Amino acid sequence: MLWQRDGCCRSENSYDQRLGYSTVDVASVPEGSNLGLGCGNPMAIASIRPGETILDLGSGAGFDCFLAARQLNSTGRVIGVDMTPAMIAKARNNVRKGQYTNVEFRLGEIEALPIADNFVDLVISNCVINLSPEKPRVFSGSVPGPQSGWPACPRGCSRHQTITGEHSNAVERDRSMYRRGSFS
Repeated sequence: MLWQRDGCCRSENSYDQRLGYSTVDVASVPEGSNLGLGCGNPMAIASIRPGETILDLGSGAGFDCFLAARQLNSTGRVIGVDMTPAMIAKARNNVRKGQYTNVEFRLGEIEALPIADNFVDLVISNCVINLSPEKPRVFSGSVPGPQSGWPACPRGCSRHQTITGEHSNAVERDRSMYRRGSFS
């Protein structure tokens, strides 16, 4: 910790670094796509595979979408969904600035996504689910996935546990359980 003149402490690391993003991550996305609004780093556990279709719930200006696209190495695609037209416009502008060909943004709410069922391989989100007043709807099958309950309910974890944040230690140890087809 560093001491500032006003008597307040600050960290030597940026907020992004404390969440696990590298300086390379932050520098690799179009300017204006990282709004600093997330509370985690879905890329740290996503284990993205080439050719997958990734869905980002509450994509904002596209920060995590662009990082996911980079991991796909021009294979697969990333779809970001946000509920405000202004944010979708900002994200689409960032797509143009970054010249992404495999990233798109759609206007919609996470409780009723503008995506066909069984269309995505992996769902990521950077804390936006916490903002939904209808969490059971988010997890009830309105979100696309390989079966009802979608990928937010990993193997060995009930919907109730996912919604309330309770889950087994096995989920913590085995991040691959969050992949398509690995759910109960």
